[in-house]
Amino acid sequence: MTLLPEQLLSGPMIIMAKDPVSLFMAAWKRDASHQQRLNQTLPLTTGDISDVGDEDYVVLGMGAKRETLGLPNEYDKLAGYELINVMRSTVQTWHPNIRKLVELLDPESIGANRIRTSQPVAPWPTGRVTLLGDAIHSMTPYRGIGANIALRDAALLREKLGAVKRGESELTGAISRYEAQMREYAFAAVKQSRETMDRAISDRGPGFGLMKGVMRTINSIPPVKQRIMARMGE
Repeated sequence: MTLLPEQLLSGPMIIMAKDPVSLFMAAWKRDASHQQRLNQTLPLTTGDISDVGDEDYVVLGMGAKRETLGLPNEYDKLAGYELINVMRSTVQTWHPNIRKLVELLDPESIGANRIRTSQPVAPWPTGRVTLLGDAIHSMTPYRGIGANIALRDAALLREKLGAVKRGESELTGAISRYEAQMREYAFAAVKQSRETMDRAISDRGPGFGLMKGVMRTINSIPPVKQRIMARMGE
Protein backbone atom coordinates (compact mmCIF):
# COMPACT_ATOMS: atom_id res chain seq x y z
CA MET A 1 0.00 0.00 0.00
CA THR A 2 2.80 2.40 0.80
CA LEU A 3 4.11 2.06 -2.76
CA LEU A 4 0.84 3.10 -4.40
CA PRO A 5 0.04 6.67 -5.48
CA GLU A 6 -2.78 8.04 -3.34
CA GLN A 7 -4.86 8.80 -6.45
CA LEU A 8 -4.88 5.09 -7.33
CA LEU A 9 -7.14 4.32 -4.38
CA SER A 10 -9.97 6.37 -5.91
CA GLY A 11 -9.78 4.90 -9.41
CA PRO A 12 -7.50 3.59 -12.19
CA MET A 13 -4.76 5.76 -13.63
CA ILE A 14 -2.35 5.71 -16.55
CA ILE A 15 1.27 6.83 -16.57
CA MET A 16 2.44 8.51 -19.77
CA ALA A 17 6.22 8.27 -19.82
CA LYS A 18 8.66 10.39 -21.82
CA ASP A 19 9.37 7.28 -23.84
CA PRO A 20 6.54 5.97 -26.09
CA VAL A 21 5.28 3.71 -23.31
CA SER A 22 2.19 3.84 -21.11
CA LEU A 23 1.53 2.04 -17.83
CA PHE A 24 -2.04 1.41 -16.71
CA MET A 25 -2.47 0.95 -12.97
CA ALA A 26 -5.52 -0.13 -10.98
CA ALA A 27 -6.00 -1.34 -7.42
CA TRP A 28 -8.77 -3.43 -5.90
CA LYS A 29 -9.07 -3.26 -2.12
CA ARG A 30 -12.13 -4.88 -0.65
CA ASP A 31 -14.15 -2.87 1.85
CA ALA A 32 -14.71 -5.15 4.84
CA SER A 33 -18.15 -3.68 5.64
CA HIS A 34 -19.33 -4.13 2.05
CA GLN A 35 -18.03 -7.69 2.05
CA GLN A 36 -19.89 -8.49 5.26
CA ARG A 37 -23.12 -7.00 3.92
CA LEU A 38 -22.78 -8.97 0.69
CA ASN A 39 -22.23 -12.21 2.58
CA GLN A 40 -25.37 -11.54 4.64
CA THR A 41 -27.39 -10.92 1.49
CA LEU A 42 -26.30 -14.04 -0.39
CA PRO A 43 -27.88 -17.46 0.26
CA LEU A 44 -26.16 -19.40 3.00
CA THR A 45 -25.12 -22.08 0.50
CA THR A 46 -22.80 -19.66 -1.28
CA GLY A 47 -20.58 -19.21 1.75
CA ASP A 48 -18.10 -16.38 2.05
CA ILE A 49 -17.31 -15.22 -1.48
CA SER A 50 -14.02 -13.85 -0.24
CA ASP A 51 -12.81 -17.46 -0.50
CA VAL A 52 -13.15 -17.40 -4.30
CA GLY A 53 -9.83 -15.74 -5.07
CA ASP A 54 -11.18 -12.21 -4.81
CA GLU A 55 -8.29 -10.96 -2.73
CA ASP A 56 -6.92 -7.42 -2.83
CA TYR A 57 -4.63 -6.81 -5.79
CA VAL A 58 -2.84 -4.27 -7.99
CA VAL A 59 -2.79 -4.49 -11.78
CA LEU A 60 0.02 -3.11 -13.93
CA GLY A 61 -0.54 -3.05 -17.68
CA MET A 62 2.33 -1.82 -19.84
CA GLY A 63 1.44 -0.67 -23.34
CA ALA A 64 3.94 -0.11 -26.15
CA LYS A 65 4.83 -1.20 -29.62
CA ARG A 66 6.64 -4.53 -29.73
CA GLU A 67 9.70 -2.88 -31.22
CA THR A 68 9.85 -0.28 -28.44
CA LEU A 69 10.11 -3.01 -25.81
CA GLY A 70 12.51 -5.09 -27.88
CA LEU A 71 10.17 -8.10 -27.89
CA PRO A 72 10.61 -10.96 -30.36
CA ASN A 73 7.88 -11.83 -32.87
CA GLU A 74 6.70 -14.73 -30.73
CA TYR A 75 6.57 -12.69 -27.54
CA ASP A 76 3.47 -14.57 -26.37
CA LYS A 77 5.74 -17.54 -25.68
CA LEU A 78 7.99 -15.64 -23.25
CA ALA A 79 7.99 -16.81 -19.64
CA GLY A 80 6.72 -14.53 -16.89
CA TYR A 81 10.18 -13.78 -15.54
CA GLU A 82 11.33 -12.77 -19.06
CA LEU A 83 8.46 -10.31 -19.37
CA ILE A 84 9.26 -8.89 -15.94
CA ASN A 85 12.83 -8.34 -17.11
CA VAL A 86 11.47 -6.36 -20.06
CA MET A 87 9.36 -4.22 -17.75
CA ARG A 88 12.26 -3.80 -15.33
CA SER A 89 14.45 -2.51 -18.16
CA THR A 90 11.71 -0.14 -19.35
CA VAL A 91 11.08 1.49 -15.96
CA GLN A 92 14.70 1.68 -14.76
CA THR A 93 14.61 5.51 -14.80
CA TRP A 94 11.07 5.81 -13.41
CA HIS A 95 9.96 6.58 -9.85
CA PRO A 96 11.44 4.14 -7.28
CA ASN A 97 7.96 3.03 -6.18
CA ILE A 98 7.07 1.96 -9.72
CA ARG A 99 10.33 0.08 -10.03
CA LYS A 100 9.62 -1.70 -6.74
CA LEU A 101 6.10 -2.66 -7.85
CA VAL A 102 7.59 -4.25 -10.97
CA GLU A 103 10.03 -6.19 -8.82
CA LEU A 104 7.10 -7.51 -6.77
CA LEU A 105 5.20 -8.86 -9.77
CA ASP A 106 4.34 -12.55 -9.67
CA PRO A 107 5.85 -14.25 -12.77
CA GLU A 108 2.91 -16.66 -12.79
CA SER A 109 0.40 -13.83 -13.17
CA ILE A 110 1.96 -11.91 -16.06
CA GLY A 111 1.41 -12.36 -19.77
CA ALA A 112 1.74 -10.52 -23.08
CA ASN A 113 -1.23 -9.74 -25.31
CA ARG A 114 -1.55 -8.21 -28.74
CA ILE A 115 -4.06 -5.34 -28.73
CA ARG A 116 -6.52 -5.66 -31.58
CA THR A 117 -9.27 -3.36 -32.78
CA SER A 118 -12.21 -3.83 -35.11
CA GLN A 119 -12.76 -2.13 -38.45
CA PRO A 120 -16.01 -0.48 -39.58
CA VAL A 121 -18.25 -2.91 -41.45
CA ALA A 122 -20.78 -2.20 -44.18
CA PRO A 123 -24.49 -2.71 -43.47
CA TRP A 124 -25.63 -6.32 -43.78
CA PRO A 125 -29.06 -7.82 -44.52
CA THR A 126 -30.98 -7.59 -41.26
CA GLY A 127 -32.32 -10.81 -39.82
CA ARG A 128 -33.59 -12.09 -36.48
CA VAL A 129 -30.06 -12.26 -35.08
CA THR A 130 -28.03 -9.12 -34.41
CA LEU A 131 -24.81 -8.13 -32.68
CA LEU A 132 -23.73 -5.90 -29.83
CA GLY A 133 -20.61 -5.15 -27.80
CA ASP A 134 -17.31 -6.79 -28.66
CA ALA A 135 -19.04 -9.14 -31.09
CA ILE A 136 -19.22 -6.24 -33.57
CA HIS A 137 -17.08 -3.31 -32.35
CA SER A 138 -14.22 -4.47 -30.15
CA MET A 139 -11.80 -1.64 -29.41
CA THR A 140 -8.56 -0.88 -27.61
CA PRO A 141 -8.71 -0.32 -23.84
CA TYR A 142 -7.16 3.14 -24.09
CA ARG A 143 -10.41 5.09 -23.75
CA GLY A 144 -11.93 2.77 -21.16
CA ILE A 145 -15.34 2.93 -22.83
CA GLY A 146 -15.78 -0.51 -24.42
CA ALA A 147 -18.17 -1.76 -21.71
CA ASN A 148 -20.12 1.52 -21.73
CA ILE A 149 -20.66 1.27 -25.47
CA ALA A 150 -21.86 -2.32 -25.08
CA LEU A 151 -24.35 -1.16 -22.42
CA ARG A 152 -25.50 1.59 -24.77
CA ASP A 153 -26.09 -1.09 -27.42
CA ALA A 154 -28.17 -3.12 -24.99
CA ALA A 155 -30.25 -0.09 -23.96
CA LEU A 156 -30.87 0.91 -27.59
CA LEU A 157 -31.79 -2.63 -28.63
CA ARG A 158 -34.16 -2.92 -25.67
CA GLU A 159 -35.81 0.33 -26.72
CA LYS A 160 -36.31 -0.91 -30.29
CA LEU A 161 -37.65 -4.30 -29.19
CA GLY A 162 -39.96 -2.59 -26.71
CA ALA A 163 -41.52 -0.73 -29.62
CA VAL A 164 -42.09 -4.07 -31.36
CA LYS A 165 -43.77 -5.53 -28.29
CA ARG A 166 -46.08 -2.51 -28.09
CA GLY A 167 -47.03 -2.95 -31.73
CA GLU A 168 -45.38 0.30 -32.80
CA SER A 169 -42.83 -1.32 -35.12
CA GLU A 170 -42.21 -4.58 -36.93
CA LEU A 171 -39.26 -6.71 -35.82
CA THR A 172 -36.90 -6.60 -38.81
CA GLY A 173 -37.26 -2.86 -39.21
CA ALA A 174 -36.63 -2.26 -35.52
CA ILE A 175 -33.48 -4.35 -35.57
CA SER A 176 -32.31 -2.62 -38.75
CA ARG A 177 -32.70 0.80 -37.14
CA TYR A 178 -30.80 -0.42 -34.08
CA GLU A 179 -27.95 -1.66 -36.27
CA ALA A 180 -27.75 1.60 -38.22
CA GLN A 181 -27.54 3.73 -35.07
CA MET A 182 -25.16 1.33 -33.36
CA ARG A 183 -22.70 1.26 -36.26
CA GLU A 184 -22.53 5.05 -36.29
CA TYR A 185 -21.72 5.74 -32.62
CA ALA A 186 -19.86 2.51 -31.93
CA PHE A 187 -17.33 2.76 -34.74
CA ALA A 188 -16.79 6.43 -33.88
CA ALA A 189 -15.80 5.18 -30.41
CA VAL A 190 -13.55 2.52 -31.96
CA LYS A 191 -11.76 5.24 -33.94
CA GLN A 192 -11.35 7.48 -30.87
CA SER A 193 -10.00 4.57 -28.84
CA ARG A 194 -7.47 3.67 -31.54
CA GLU A 195 -6.33 7.29 -31.83
CA THR A 196 -5.84 7.52 -28.06
CA MET A 197 -3.75 4.35 -28.11
CA ASP A 198 -1.64 5.63 -30.99
CA ARG A 199 -0.86 8.81 -29.04
CA ALA A 200 0.03 6.80 -25.94
CA ILE A 201 2.56 4.54 -27.65
CA SER A 202 3.98 6.84 -30.34
CA ASP A 203 7.15 8.96 -30.21
CA ARG A 204 6.59 12.05 -28.11
CA GLY A 205 6.33 15.25 -30.08
CA PRO A 206 6.55 18.86 -28.89
CA GLY A 207 2.90 18.80 -27.85
CA PHE A 208 3.40 15.99 -25.35
CA GLY A 209 4.26 18.30 -22.46
CA LEU A 210 1.26 20.48 -23.21
CA MET A 211 -1.03 17.45 -23.32
CA LYS A 212 0.21 16.23 -19.93
CA GLY A 213 -0.31 19.71 -18.48
CA VAL A 214 -3.90 19.77 -19.73
CA MET A 215 -4.53 16.28 -18.34
CA ARG A 216 -3.15 17.26 -14.92
CA THR A 217 -5.36 20.35 -14.88
CA ILE A 218 -8.46 18.36 -15.78
CA ASN A 219 -7.65 15.73 -13.17
CA SER A 220 -7.32 18.40 -10.46
CA ILE A 221 -10.82 19.78 -11.07
CA PRO A 222 -13.31 16.97 -10.22
CA PRO A 223 -16.41 18.55 -11.84
CA VAL A 224 -14.55 19.07 -15.12
CA LYS A 225 -13.09 15.57 -14.97
CA GLN A 226 -16.52 14.02 -14.35
CA ARG A 227 -18.05 15.96 -17.22
CA ILE A 228 -15.33 14.87 -19.63
CA MET A 229 -15.53 11.23 -18.49
CA ALA A 230 -19.31 11.33 -19.00
CA ARG A 231 -18.87 12.66 -22.54
CA MET A 232 -16.34 9.92 -23.29
CA GLY A 233 -18.97 7.32 -22.46
CA GLU A 234 -21.68 8.86 -24.62
